[in-house]
Amino acid sequence: MKIDFIEYDRIKENLCIKVLEHVHNKVQDDMYSFTGYKCRDILKDLHIGKDRFQRILNCIYRNWIYFKITYGYQVTVSNIVMSVDGSRRYKFGNDWAYFIKVNKIKIKSDI
Repeated sequence: MKIDFIEYDRIKENLCIKVLEHVHNKVQDDMYSFTGYKCRDILKDLHIGKDRFQRILNCIYRNWIYFKITYGYQVTVSNIVMSVDGSRRYKFGNDWAYFIKVNKIKIKSDI
C-alpha cells in the first residue's frame, strides 16, 4: 500500500517537513522535552503568520499517517493552560493546541 501526500489549503510538503523538523529539534532540548514547544514561539522562529500556521497544522493533521509512515514523525499537542481562549489557541484536528511535541520514531522497513 502506498500513501501519498495530499496538498491541503495550498500547503506544500516541504513546508510541513520544515515545521516538523524545527519542532523536533527544539523538543530535543531538556527545557521543552516535557511540555513541548509553544505555538507562538514557532511563529516567531519561522516567521509565519497565525492563519498560515493554522493551515499548516490542518495539512499536517490531514496527512498525519503519511508523515508517520514516510518520515517517522509523530505529532502530539497539548493544552496544559487551564483557560481555553479560542483566539490564542490553534486547532489540531479536534484538540486545542498550545504546545506541540514532535517525536521521531524508528520505522522497520523490512516488515
